[in-house]
Amino acid sequence: MNKKILAIMVAFTVMFGCSCSNAQKTEATETDVTTEASVEEELTETSDKTTSEEQELDPKSESETDNISSEDEAKPETETVEMTEKDQLLAYVNDILIPEHGEITDPDLTAKFYFEDNIYNMDDSISGYDIEGFEGQEGILGWAFADLDGDGDDSELIVLTRTKGTIKDFRDRDSIIWETSFEAFKVNGSDIVSMGTGLLESSGAEMFEGRVFIKHTSSGDEICTSQYGGGFYYYDGCSAMLVVYKYDGTEFSKIADAEYEGSDGFNEYGDFSDEAIKAQLLTTASFWKEYYTNWDFNVNFFLVPWDEPDCTDLLYTDTSSDLDYEILNALNDGTSDKTIDDYPMIAHVTNFMKGDTLDSAGSTQE
Repeated sequence: MNKKILAIMVAFTVMFGCSCSNAQKTEATETDVTTEASVEEELTETSDKTTSEEQELDPKSESETDNISSEDEAKPETETVEMTEKDQLLAYVNDILIPEHGEITDPDLTAKFYFEDNIYNMDDSISGYDIEGFEGQEGILGWAFADLDGDGDDSELIVLTRTKGTIKDFRDRDSIIWETSFEAFKVNGSDIVSMGTGLLESSGAEMFEGRVFIKHTSSGDEICTSQYGGGFYYYDGCSAMLVVYKYDGTEFSKIADAEYEGSDGFNEYGDFSDEAIKAQLLTTASFWKEYYTNWDFNVNFFLVPWDEPDCTDLLYTDTSSDLDYEILNALNDGTSDKTIDDYPMIAHVTNFMKGDTLDSAGSTQE
């Protein structure tokens, strides 16, 4: 072969080989770029997918978070309401006193008459009224605000409570009675403190009339009780009491205190009028002064005066019974078709602290 032709063939071969090599190298580079782009695209898709999944798993989306933030900003700050002294005292009654003592919802009391042998044979017979059914009849009757310290603000609380008691009669026999007392409270700093207590009613008489009220004066309110008790079947006589309590800054004292027990009549006993004047109960004092003069044991009994000005009533109690000597005698000798249980004595209690009222005749309005 000609050397010149051989040289041309070698040169062509070398050039062709270089061209192929360069093409393969270019193709490989393009493949690598394509691969890197694909990987990057896959990573991007994976990242987007993960973010999407995280958003699906998170219940609080960005919009919801914005709403919550807006709601929090819209909520007003809680204001602390300071309790007044009256609020604190009422809370003390409801949270402490009532759970401890109970609360009386129906204040009326019922008593049955009892007797043994002949009612007229007082030496051998035992007779009288016994209060029964005291279950549910002990506890708090009610409460009222008053200005007891004379500062012009009725921020003290009077709480009335009734309990069962016993006394010895003239035959040394236990007799059941009811007792009504008061206790006053005030706020002292962050504490509720007792100002003192006092007895207002103590009776088991077959005839009773009693009034518990507040007398308003410029030097402070007074807690007053005026009552009468009498009997015919068990004993022949009557008793009366006027007591007025006033707070002196430290304790309660009796600024008026008059008591009577006997069968001679009030016209022989004038202390009630004098004591009423001490308590600025001037209308009541005049009432009793006239009452002493005109009193007749056979036609009228002690009456609680109602027309004293500047007063607030708390309780009024009066008793009633259809029993009389003729009925009692028939029951005793067996000529009656009824029993003694058909003639109970009822102590009616008008509780002004619970909204009860009286009509002009002095009876409870239904």
